Amino acid sequence: MVLLLCMTGMVLAQTRTTGRVIGKVVDEAGAAIEGALVTLEGTGIPGQRQANTNAAGEFIFDLVPVGDYLVTVSAPSKSPVQVTFTLQLGQTVPLDVVLKAGPEITEEITVTSVPAKMATTAQEVNFSVDTTVEELPIQNRTIEAVAFNAPNMAPGPNTTPRISGAPAFDTVVLLDGAEVSDPFFGGAPVLYIEDAIKDIQVLTSGVSARYGRFAGGVMNAITKSG
Repeated sequence: MVLLLCMTGMVLAQTRTTGRVIGKVVDEAGAAIEGALVTLEGTGIPGQRQANTNAAGEFIFDLVPVGDYLVTVSAPSKSPVQVTFTLQLGQTVPLDVVLKAGPEITEEITVTSVPAKMATTAQEVNFSVDTTVEELPIQNRTIEAVAFNAPNMAPGPNTTPRISGAPAFDTVVLLDGAEVSDPFFGGAPVLYIEDAIKDIQVLTSGVSARYGRFAGGVMNAITKSG
């Protein structure tokens, strides 16, 4: 029982710090291709992950760390397709791939944005410290200072953010999947190095139950690896 509870906690922590990649592989006529080989590789994982499409031509990679990725899709007698994209914190990237009959000439596709209807059911804003945060008009790069740039935010006690009108102590703060919220005043702890933060995600409504019990929202941050 104890082992089961520990494993459940580990999975919950991983879902808070990762994203996922889903997709469907079809031929030129729109028919699903079963057994197509899908290979995922990128900056967030060591080596490769592989999956085969099911009878509906679908595949999924769960618990994928944020980063830049390359997906290669191949099947017998079809030209391979390579898709590059960036996976953000808590994001689901949908990939619909069409394999054409022909020689081994690889088609390359770059995904520059994720359709809003597929990204998530929650109201969320993602901030990448390496890109987005550098452009924000803020004096520092604390989790709270960055979070104030999301919608539905208001200052609470000690400038702690209040999300969607809820008290500050009803805001959940996560760091690498673990809750670090101040139980009395809310907000993020000061025991972290700002330059170690990689991405910050702010969830203001429609938040999944996996983030815990609260009435406000979630400030979810992950640190850089290495």
